[in-house]
Amino acid sequence: MRDVVRAVLSALNGHSLTSILGVLLTDSYFAQSPTRQLFIQEWHDLLIFSQELPELLEETTSFCVNVHTRILTSEITSLAAKENGWHFSAKNARAEQIEAFSLAEMSRTLETKAPHTWLLLGALLQSDQARLRKRMRSLGMESMDLAPDPVPVDPTVDDIGGPGFDDEDEEGYWEVFKDVPNDILTADQSNAPRPKKRQRRAGERLIALGRIRRVVLMSILLQSTNQKCNAFAATIGLFLHSTSTPELVIEVFAHAGLSISLSAIHTMIDSLSTTSGERLQELMKTYVACFAWDNFDIDLRSWLPTVERPGTTLQHGTSALAFPLAHGVTSEHLKCAAELWATDPLNPNIPPSQHRPKRTWVDCLPRPIPNYTTVSEVPSFYRILAWHFRRVLVEHCAEFKHFRKQLGAPETMMQIPVEKTTHIPCRAMDINSSTADGQAQIAESLFSQSNLGDPTDTPGVVDIREHVVLVHGDLGTGERLQSVKESRAIETKPVRRLEMVIFIPGLFHLLMACADAIWKMYFEPQDLRATDDGLFRQSCKIRPNESGRLGSKPGFRLMHDLIHHHGTARMLDVWQNDLKKRTSHNSFAEYAASKPTWDEVTARSLDLVQTYVNKPQHKDGLFRNNSLILLNLLNYIELAHAMKHGDIGRVEGTFLHWIFVFKTVGKHKYATALIKVMNDLKYTYSEELARAIRLNWLCNPTGKADGFRAIDWLVELMNLYIKVIYSGVGYTRTFQLIIKQSPLIDIFRRVHTLMQDNFHLLHRSVRHAPPNLQNTLTVLQHLLEESKAHEVHLGRKAYKLMDHLREGMRMLQQRSGIYVDEQETDISLQESDTGEETLDFDDLDFCGEEIDI
Repeated sequence: MRDVVRAVLSALNGHSLTSILGVLLTDSYFAQSPTRQLFIQEWHDLLIFSQELPELLEETTSFCVNVHTRILTSEITSLAAKENGWHFSAKNARAEQIEAFSLAEMSRTLETKAPHTWLLLGALLQSDQARLRKRMRSLGMESMDLAPDPVPVDPTVDDIGGPGFDDEDEEGYWEVFKDVPNDILTADQSNAPRPKKRQRRAGERLIALGRIRRVVLMSILLQSTNQKCNAFAATIGLFLHSTSTPELVIEVFAHAGLSISLSAIHTMIDSLSTTSGERLQELMKTYVACFAWDNFDIDLRSWLPTVERPGTTLQHGTSALAFPLAHGVTSEHLKCAAELWATDPLNPNIPPSQHRPKRTWVDCLPRPIPNYTTVSEVPSFYRILAWHFRRVLVEHCAEFKHFRKQLGAPETMMQIPVEKTTHIPCRAMDINSSTADGQAQIAESLFSQSNLGDPTDTPGVVDIREHVVLVHGDLGTGERLQSVKESRAIETKPVRRLEMVIFIPGLFHLLMACADAIWKMYFEPQDLRATDDGLFRQSCKIRPNESGRLGSKPGFRLMHDLIHHHGTARMLDVWQNDLKKRTSHNSFAEYAASKPTWDEVTARSLDLVQTYVNKPQHKDGLFRNNSLILLNLLNYIELAHAMKHGDIGRVEGTFLHWIFVFKTVGKHKYATALIKVMNDLKYTYSEELARAIRLNWLCNPTGKADGFRAIDWLVELMNLYIKVIYSGVGYTRTFQLIIKQSPLIDIFRRVHTLMQDNFHLLHRSVRHAPPNLQNTLTVLQHLLEESKAHEVHLGRKAYKLMDHLREGMRMLQQRSGIYVDEQETDISLQESDTGEETLDFDDLDFCGEEIDI
């Protein structure tokens, strides 16, 4: 070989080896030369040789680094260009830009347009190859292709990216696999078993974290190259702001290149707040939308009273939401404001003869229903309550869980179609809603935000004079809006007299009123607290730490849970007693062993309703009391269930019952409001308008069959976000900031969701597993069994509970001077099996037939 080298060097005759190689590689004359082809094939070996030779190592390394640096900087410079779509202007920020952020899409683009940079960062994040291979084997990833990399890479530096654990993290990492056998951790690819679910999830997490960290590093590079290329940093900055992160922390993130600056964040908030009204105006100009508003109070202890605004630190504001009217509602259905005003008793320009008839509670009464002989003819209210008896049997008795499919849902009266409801937050208002003038200002402010009004007064606004606007709220809102309409009836312009506003009572506040009514009936009276068979004593047994709250003024959540617990336990006790009384079975297990059919269970549940519920004249005083308690508990449970599942017909079906109850417990305003809305839907509004109100009385934020919620509940949730979660901290928590950020609540929530989805934050939920009520129900059933609550012992004495249903009817009759003809209205008292008189359930079934949507 030395002789060959000497011959070659001699042939060079002093010519440069570089110039000769240049001619050999570039001159077309030598294109097919075997020497040229051999040189190209062996170029890789020559580079390796140059790295191994000490004399060439430094120069070769320096050259390769310079070339690679030029390639990487070229990729980053190209990515930072505006046409790639990653420029973000805080001054012109829009919600659509925030919502469009996708770290997965960003990673795919970076990987495609900057493959060398992407590969380099992946290799650097997993520099220890031996440790990487060990982790991959532990996860079975050598036989899994969870995220193939489109750029060919070294198999030992896969697309895993990985979290790059340091030595301190290693112990915690392997703690995940402490239960995995060693033979699996060291198995070869050929015979490795399929990774366990836990291994697969850990592998997916490694891949996700690797890609996330590459994107973060490249985002820092892009922002350092071009400050306008800050879409990633802007999203992180908005997220930090929404979580009330201290400014010092945000500044640290900004200096590290992970976030935009504080001033840029504030500019972005101002821009988003300014442009937030565009979506609201786009919705409201269609006329097919409604409003919901409610007051909120917030104690700003950092606020200093001034001469202009003396008083306490408690501030009063009003929040509002706008909802699109769904389910086939059109603007023509709402174009009836003038028609309603033409018969409105408030209209001073029409004679009394043109006023619409004044309706009373009697007009709410149901039509007569003929006697029934078969199950299908049984009034729907019976069948629905019977379904609740079957539900507790199936859900709380393990022996009957196989009937879950047959249980299904109760029959529907007017089911709202399952469709996800959207809403738009309006800008909160520094207006006290506790006065009529405040309510008028709120309506005018929302009209202004929505660009609605009278074009003759304000040119350029959308004309709202001919269309009605539905407003959901609590009774205080309805009362004050009515007061405003009465005082402004003499105005000549419809918008000034708020002629188009139609108030709809919020069902969440109604549900709270029902819970409070039950507390007033069975918890508040001192005489009932002394009886062991009363709800107060029984509640103290299962909630011993809540006895003080139960005796004073418990919150809605506590009462809601207790009502369901007592109702469930009492229905189970009724089942137990009826089985002992009418069969030879002494337990649910024995009854299940007899293998009853579903038809038999259904027939027995109907019989339970007719036998154990609503027996006001029964000769057994204790049995009578418990039948009345069960009636009211069941009506509450039915109302809550119907609201949750979106059957507005069943919701209305409970109104008449609660009207009578509200009269007896002093909630006269609620009784009056329910009477008015029932009569308005039945007589005042057109069929199209009544249908629009009914189908949009509830919203469905999740789009699930059991995800219906009252609209005023969603407003209360919005108040929670405004007052507590997104209100700022420390000196930044000001009323002005709350007002400015109120239209951005949904954006903040979506940013949180974006962070969870994009940064692989799994299992983040505010939902809790349902509690195990077995012991709670067992205690209540034991108390009922001891008192023989649902056993009949004629002549047994007990404290006589008020029959709120009939007492409420008597009070309404006495107050209105209208006494019902029993034969004409079917409010008849019928003889029962025990010889007493009871009010038939038909009287409460004002929607006896299904309403066709």
